[in-house]
Amino acid sequence: MRRAALLLALLTVGMSGCAAFSLSRQQDPRAQLNQGIAALEAHDYAGARALLEPLYRGYWQDRVGQQAMLALIAIDLDNRNPGRQLWQAAEMSARLLSIPQLEPWLIPVGESYYLLALELGAQEERLARADQARAAAEAEIAAVERELPASAVESVTARINRVTRERESLLRRVSELETQAATRDKELLDTKQELERVRQTIRH
Repeated sequence: MRRAALLLALLTVGMSGCAAFSLSRQQDPRAQLNQGIAALEAHDYAGARALLEPLYRGYWQDRVGQQAMLALIAIDLDNRNPGRQLWQAAEMSARLLSIPQLEPWLIPVGESYYLLALELGAQEERLARADQARAAAEAEIAAVERELPASAVESVTARINRVTRERESLLRRVSELETQAATRDKELLDTKQELERVRQTIRH
């Protein structure tokens, strides 16, 4: 019994540091939703997102999942959230509105959230993030290119291709010369035969 109790205590301590997604598989969805809302009210945006996102992904067709979606949209619309993402609020609102048989009262709320995100600059934010990502990628590529050594030596593949082309060109030239030589030999033979015929005619 003591060993079992000790093992249970160790497991409890280890599980206390797990992510909220693990909690979502152990807790009642409604209780987890309430915890997420409480974290949002306390301005613990990261903690609220960690609790609410598993509910949205696992229960998006149910009321608890859709309420989690509304709270997630609120997280990204709240100007007190230093990590808010307006474009993500717009996308989440669009996902909410795309749910079949959505409760009627959620439709105007989702539409208002979507339009508000666009009005606050969701599209511009997304384009700016894309530009930043592209600029970072280009800078990284440029840095790598500067660090790589350069060489004027012809690559093995290019060398093989060049030699192959030269060999094929030489083979074609040899074939042409052989054809020309055969033609001249035939013309010379025809000339000799004609001379011999003329000689025979003169002798007779």
